[in-house]
Amino acid sequence: MTTKTEKDYDTTSDIELTGIKLNVYPKDIDYVELSPGTMVMLLGSEGNEAKNVGTYNTITFKKVEDLILRGDKGKNYSLDESYIGKPLTVPDVTINPFVPKKPVLSGEPDDKTGRYTYTLTIKADPDNPEDTRYQDLSYECRMIKPADDENSTEDAAWQPVLSTDNGLTYTFDIPKDEKDKYIFGEYTFQVRSLASPTDPKNIAASETAELLDEIGLLDGGNGPEGFTLRAEKDPSGESSTIYLEQPQEYDSAKVIEYCIVKEGKEVTPEKLEYTDYQPVGNNAPNLNKITTSESSTTYVAYVRYKITDTRKPSNTTEITDQLKATTEPLYVKELKISFYNDNKTEDEEASNGGIVNDHEYLESAKVQIECETPDAEIYYTLDGTEPTKESIPYTKGEPFTISKHKNETLVESENGLYKKDTTVRAIAYWGNWEPKTSENVVFSRLLPQIPELELKLSSPTDKDPYSFVNTTTASLQFKTDVDKDIADKLQIYYIMATGEEIPEDPTTSNGTLYQDAFPVDTNGTLKATIKAIAIHVDNEMTPRVLEPITLTQIVLTPKLSYAKSPRIFARNGAETKENNITPNLEATIANRLKEEETNPDLSREGISDRIGQLLCTRLRFIGNYKTFEDEANMVYYDFLVEAVVGYDDPRRATANDFPEEGYTFTIDYPEGTDMESNDFVLVHMFEEGESIGKIEDRVGKDITKTPYLYFIPRL
Repeated sequence: MTTKTEKDYDTTSDIELTGIKLNVYPKDIDYVELSPGTMVMLLGSEGNEAKNVGTYNTITFKKVEDLILRGDKGKNYSLDESYIGKPLTVPDVTINPFVPKKPVLSGEPDDKTGRYTYTLTIKADPDNPEDTRYQDLSYECRMIKPADDENSTEDAAWQPVLSTDNGLTYTFDIPKDEKDKYIFGEYTFQVRSLASPTDPKNIAASETAELLDEIGLLDGGNGPEGFTLRAEKDPSGESSTIYLEQPQEYDSAKVIEYCIVKEGKEVTPEKLEYTDYQPVGNNAPNLNKITTSESSTTYVAYVRYKITDTRKPSNTTEITDQLKATTEPLYVKELKISFYNDNKTEDEEASNGGIVNDHEYLESAKVQIECETPDAEIYYTLDGTEPTKESIPYTKGEPFTISKHKNETLVESENGLYKKDTTVRAIAYWGNWEPKTSENVVFSRLLPQIPELELKLSSPTDKDPYSFVNTTTASLQFKTDVDKDIADKLQIYYIMATGEEIPEDPTTSNGTLYQDAFPVDTNGTLKATIKAIAIHVDNEMTPRVLEPITLTQIVLTPKLSYAKSPRIFARNGAETKENNITPNLEATIANRLKEEETNPDLSREGISDRIGQLLCTRLRFIGNYKTFEDEANMVYYDFLVEAVVGYDDPRRATANDFPEEGYTFTIDYPEGTDMESNDFVLVHMFEEGESIGKIEDRVGKDITKTPYLYFIPRL
């Protein structure tokens, strides 16, 4: 019978042929014939040795039970067994070698050895670890560099894998480039098992296992511990220094880097700009610092191990209070407010209406503000109020001009001169420093003084300009001429007191506004004191005060004189030109004529006739004692009373010339009349005063004969 079959090597001498188990029996068979083939015979019988029988045509075994068959996969072997000259034919048998499973691979990069390596771990058959066939297996591996590497090749040499206490591992060195930099990328690791070196014909090599792994920098781990942050204000007071200080013990072999930033700033630690930490030795300055001009600001430090050839930067150390520091407050420095000096001489300044001294000026001046803190933002006010960022901004190097403005304050100086003060106050800001506010600095615009005042009487005596006889008027005026534009803005107020009383200082509220000459009234005390002040309605000039002037009244009783035979008042004709009519009375009668007549006669004759008509009408109205309708009984007099005071020339008498008790006038009887024969009635017309043009009568009710005329004139 001839049968073909395949069988994997299983280390036994049993052969299965189509389900028939054939044992090499009986034990007393003297020999076994094998057809030619490559065989390895292992003889355990006495005197036999292991031989390669693959080149022999016939092999005879004395003890068949010691025969071990091994063969290569796919080879055909014929086994003939004979009993005492009687051969036995065994069918063809294919003996297949043992093929191990693909190894299972794992690996990870490492730099603990001081170089960058990749350790590959190999497991033969993790699913069946008791299979003794794997015990004699050997392995080889290789590493293929990234495909984008110019030196990459898949012809990398295979390297044997040695068994260690940690099992089957192999450590590869990560290659470097020409610049001694590690080549990172995706590496391919390959592993396969080899045929048994002791029985290669019956244990085959496994399929090649592959592992692809991205080789890059190792994780940096946690950052260094024990570092602290400290803030120190610089002696200048203009900045602070933030120091990063190392712990007493730390691994100086590792390079540390840091970054100091403001707290609260949204940052990504990986994107910060780090600085290498410089270890601080004994008595050596700490160079790990930043200088900042921020005031009262908290800073934090990010500390980590620096990136190496093999490792990424470490995580930054957790931010705790030890890695925080707050700067002390910084203050803006002093402000100085002063007149801007553009190198003009004092004469030039004065002639230009400019600076008089360090705080006074005339018409206008420039003011500069300086701050000892460079580039500080400056704001100011002109009324002394607290400045803010909403106030007037000051441009550095550009002094501002002060002159007349609404925030000036009118002030009277010690010497009595007036000035208008501008109170400048400034504030300086710089970043988040504490701002600096200046003291109030007052600049005074000196006001020119109003020209001197003088008082004049309309009728002073020859010996004293401030004495007068009986009555007078006073006028107030400036001693020097004043431009009209200025004069229109000036006002004079005065107060007049009588007797020994001294008038209070006149003001716009208690004084009388002077407009024209005013009468001096001593109120019977014979003295009047006048005090005056001249002001500028816009307060643009220093007021001028007229110190008290006392006026003395000299009372002389005027001597009145008149003609006992008065001139006859002419009502018509050329003689009317001689009528003694005052201008005021003439104007009053003329106005009446204009109101009463269409074409009035306004000549002297017409005025005189009208006066006669008014007097005649009044006499007719009176006629309750006698009939006065006949003008033949009426006489019109042009009665002139003159007054003489002292040695003055005679003048027309005024109301003030008459005594309070009245004055008696005696005139001759009209021609053709006498006291025994006639009764008389008198009417007269006022020529001046409030009753000008009015008529008053005097009727002799209590007498039958009129011995004299008596009346109190009310002119």
